[in-house]
Amino acid sequence: MIARLATESDIDGILQLQALNLYKNLSKSELDWGFVTTPITKNQIINAIALQGVFILENNREITGYVFAADLIFFSLWKIFPYMVSRFPKLQFNDKAITVDNSF
Repeated sequence: MIARLATESDIDGILQLQALNLYKNLSKSELDWGFVTTPITKNQIINAIALQGVFILENNREITGYVFAADLIFFSLWKIFPYMVSRFPKLQFNDKAITVDNSF
């Protein structure tokens, strides 16, 4: 297995893996194994790749996993993230306040 930064040539594989694991495409028993809640579009993947924020795991040239990492401005496109940020004032980690500036 290889872990690496994604390139635009990986987009179709990322979208296929996303579709296989998207919560609305899974049965109740399949949901127990985990699922993707937030579908990401091709254009959003392109933008995240440009930020060097998409990492993939590949096995025999097949994408078997991916991770999106970006700042909260990028993720503010989805409703759950502004809600999460609104909870930051109540949260700490190692006695430090969690803020938009120190989280990723």
